[in-house]
Amino acid sequence: MALYAPEAVFIADDGRTITEHAEIAAIIGRDIKLGLPLVTNVRHVFVAGDTAQIVFDWSIDGTGPDGEQVHLGGAACDVLLAVFPDIVINVSYDTLI
Repeated sequence: MALYAPEAVFIADDGRTITEHAEIAAIIGRDIKLGLPLVTNVRHVFVAGDTAQIVFDWSIDGTGPDGEQVHLGGAACDVLLAVFPDIVINVSYDTLI
């Protein structure tokens, strides 16, 4: 959670706004614990003053720890502030994109 600002929010794929860092860490940790590479393709970067929005596609593919094939992915966006530079808003999957 080192990249997340103290007031950061995470928008889950079901549209819920999550503010508790422990819950955000648990959601992100599920994918990280797979031990597979995260591949991103940045589509857009918008900058206004000290704020930037990054829109990207992401995927995680490979064989999981249980031997099953894993195919995860979607579109997401992050809003960052230059003063931290930490993530302030993280929109998961295809929630609002």
